[in-house]
Amino acid sequence: MSANRVVSTNNYLSSTKSVLHAGKELQKALKANAPLKKKENAMRQLEEAGQKHDLGAKSYRAFMFTEAETESITDKAPSPQTSTDLFASVLNDLQVAGVYIAAGQNVGETNEPPKPALLNDALNRLQDTTTAIEQSVTGPVAQGNIPSRYGFVEDKGELQAVSSADLKSAITTFKTTSDKTLKEVVDEAEDVVTLVIDYLKKLGPEKVLAALQNLGGPLVEISTSIGRFINQGIEKIKSAVNALLELLGNSALAEIKDEIVKLWNDVTGGGIVSYLLAKAFAVKTTSENIEIILKRDGLDKDKLDQASNDLTQLMFPYRNDIAIAKKATKAISFAAAVLLVIPIAAPKVALLAAIAYGLILSGVVLVGIDYADSGRILRRVRGVGEIANGLLPE
Repeated sequence: MSANRVVSTNNYLSSTKSVLHAGKELQKALKANAPLKKKENAMRQLEEAGQKHDLGAKSYRAFMFTEAETESITDKAPSPQTSTDLFASVLNDLQVAGVYIAAGQNVGETNEPPKPALLNDALNRLQDTTTAIEQSVTGPVAQGNIPSRYGFVEDKGELQAVSSADLKSAITTFKTTSDKTLKEVVDEAEDVVTLVIDYLKKLGPEKVLAALQNLGGPLVEISTSIGRFINQGIEKIKSAVNALLELLGNSALAEIKDEIVKLWNDVTGGGIVSYLLAKAFAVKTTSENIEIILKRDGLDKDKLDQASNDLTQLMFPYRNDIAIAKKATKAISFAAAVLLVIPIAAPKVALLAAIAYGLILSGVVLVGIDYADSGRILRRVRGVGEIANGLLPE
């Protein structure tokens, strides 16, 4: 990891921690029923921390998107780290937004009785996400580009490298590993897609279809007369959603949009999510192609073993992205639950939430395609299909 990237990331984390600290100070003041002056001071500190975070997030993403443009897929790297880091920053900003929305609720901006548990939950979410990002930055991935530890997935220790006794066992191992990997790509995605669609169903079919059909378009404007913390939270959600839009790319969204609308219609019409995803990810085609490759003459035992190792390593960044997607989905739900009770904002909040869910749904499908078959749209990783193609004799 370059020195500039370390500095940029640390500055971003520092701006996030300032929000966390200010949020906790406001929490203390509200719990203790502190004098008005102390509460106002805590509120001002949180507002200023949000402004600092805006600058930190903008600077960080500008730097990271510049790095992403120069990052290429190598034969050994299973996933560009920059895309994962950017996705994690989107989640982190959604958690920051949750803190401001929960703070607004607790200081009366929603005209409801305060709910201290909301603010406590929001602060805990932000703490967990910030810690996970920090661990990713300071751990082995950052220092040695080792794809074995990611902040949002459990560290299972060192992997045992495959070392087959002969060519036949190497072929068997690769076939078993590829089948397992393709199944896991679908299974992991299924969890998120099911969760996202469950939340989408709560928003109403008309809003959902409008949002999915307009993915990549401008975001809705929401009234700015609600309250200062609620306003900050909404703006941070929009900033995070715009960053996710940029990360996925308009061209990728244009290619996948019709498939996402079809997925929504098929699932809500009773379709089985795992079957629909396996079809979208071209699992059958990839599996059949692998069978053809493994019957070719001239396969190399060592290359097969290395490919099996690559498949196993491939799943670490994938699981990490899926874990981030799950948390991002829940972060949007957390914010929407508070905002939807505000009459002046509810209709547009529902549309913004539907767009955000739709982008996560699109991201999961795009990433699943990339990891299962690879090369069709995002082209960010050497997926199962491309790893298998690398086995062909020269």
